[in-house]
Parts: sequence; C-alpha cells; structure tokens
Amino acid sequence: SIPEAKLVSIQVWDAGNISLIEKGIHESGLNLNPQTEGSIIRIVMPELNEERRQELAKTAAKYAENSKISIRNVRQDGMNLLKRLHHANNYTDDEQRELADKIQNLTNEVIKSIETLSLNKEEEIKKV
Repeated sequence: SIPEAKLVSIQVWDAGNISLIEKGIHESGLNLNPQTEGSIIRIVMPELNEERRQELAKTAAKYAENSKISIRNVRQDGMNLLKRLHHANNYTDDEQRELADKIQNLTNEVIKSIETLSLNKEEEIKKV
C-alpha cells in the first residue's frame, strides 16, 4: 500500500520471506532502503534529483531493451517452427512467406510500441 506520497508499505504474509524480500529490494539497483517492523516492510522513496532521474531513465531503457530482445527471441522461435513445418510439407512456399511476413510485421509493431512507451516513460521520469 501507499500510505503517504513518498512511502511504500509491504505487508508480508509469510514471515519467512521477509529477509528474502528485503534482499531483493536492496539488490534491485534502485537504491532503496527497506525498514522492517514485524511483518511490515516500509520503503521511504528518496527525492528525485537530476542524477537520480538520469539513473531511473537508464533503468527504464534497460528494461525496454530486454523486452525487445525477448520479443525478437519469440520471433526467432516462431520462424524456426514455421521452417520446420514447411520442411514437413505442412505449408507451401507462398504460405510460409506470408506467415513469416505476418510474424515479422507483428514483431515490428510490438517493438515500436515498446520504444514509444519507453520514450514516454523516460520523458516522464526526466520531467521536474
């Protein structure tokens, strides 16, 4: 929950996971310091200065790039499957080319969407 504008409160239901959650928050690369009180973890969000905004923008860009790589891997898996099916005589040459074009066009649309979202998020982060 978000009890205040700069405070995140996490209610942990399994007390055995508290240390794992704290460790994950510390290792997230977001420079957050969780404070534990029983089964509640509180995170005070730091003020965003210019350096921190740049850092968060880079993190957002990194996530966007990882997403694009994942999409390309899925495209490659689809193309490989299509080739195997073509060699097994399930598709004609024309059908294979048509389906390959559809896969590529869908991939291009999704990557363009990721790029647009990433640029918008970077602008939002950098805005003072």
